[in-house]
Amino acid sequence: MESFDALSSYLQNDWSLQLPEHADLEKLTGILASRIHELIHHDLNQLVNVLYRIDVDEFKLNQMLKNNDEEDPSFLIAKLIIDRQLQKIETRRFYSERSKSDDEEEW
Repeated sequence: MESFDALSSYLQNDWSLQLPEHADLEKLTGILASRIHELIHHDLNQLVNVLYRIDVDEFKLNQMLKNNDEEDPSFLIAKLIIDRQLQKIETRRFYSERSKSDDEEEW
């Protein structure tokens, strides 16, 4: 739940998305996919910059697009972005908890 809240916050803040109060992961993916669709058609450079900034694996992106050519690319990209953000959230939480336990051990 904590990861989902952090993901929702990221989408609202970094993507300026208006999210419904009770959205699930599928709904968030669809909303992000709509925004990505806009970027593909109106500002592809901004989308590429965002993908670079959040460190979406370029090889993974290319493979996913190539292997799923019948699926909406906006949706595929949205799934990759969400997966990457959830990884980053979990990594931060892991090191935050680890840091807290290391501080406790010092005493």
